[in-house]
Amino acid sequence: MHEEGDKITLPLRASRPLRCGETGKEKYLEQLNLSDEQCLLLWDLGTVARGFKLLVYPQTEVLGYGWIWMNSPEIRKALQRLAELLESIEYCIIEVYSGVYFRLALPANSIFFDEDNYVYDLSEQVIKGKYSNRILKRE
Repeated sequence: MHEEGDKITLPLRASRPLRCGETGKEKYLEQLNLSDEQCLLLWDLGTVARGFKLLVYPQTEVLGYGWIWMNSPEIRKALQRLAELLESIEYCIIEVYSGVYFRLALPANSIFFDEDNYVYDLSEQVIKGKYSNRILKRE
């Protein structure tokens, strides 16, 4: 189902679907019915793949090249189940090695984070007439 060049947009919460496909023509993978925990796991894999330091799970050990090692056996099992769930719809985007190492099998430039989790504000500053912008994480 995942094709070369497709983008993926990761939700932070189950209220938003995982999206994939060509920009502007994404498909919603609502049939997955992801839980909040599964969304957070995908979020962590995505942030590591992109090189960000925004981990949700402190038990995550970042290794390199997008790989993580998860210290928690419960979370490792949850990651394994998530990988199997995605494989069940032929969307094999999580690589698993030896049951303890995980990564998103996607190029970093194809991984995005759902815009619903952020507020973007562009406002004109009175002083010097310059523009400023802010990106804030939604609570």
